[in-house]
Amino acid sequence: MTPEEYKMTQTQLLAMAPIIADMDLDDFLRDIERAEAFGCFKDPTLWMKGIDNLQKIKEIAKGALEFKKAVLKVRVEEDGNAL
Repeated sequence: MTPEEYKMTQTQLLAMAPIIADMDLDDFLRDIERAEAFGCFKDPTLWMKGIDNLQKIKEIAKGALEFKKAVLKVRVEEDGNAL
């Protein structure tokens, strides 16, 4: 990784941190789980069309939740001043 790539990665992570930290990912993941469980009964055709994308979104949301936890941990450690 070049110094420029390093700096860009760092800048992007710091830019995304407050955005991800403010997302209600727990509720979002609960809604996904509800859609997985009941969507096939409510609208089977729509559910079949969307389930693959839903799984991808779920995986991204799970990763974002872990990122959020890391951001919040840093905020606590830095007494709310880091990000």
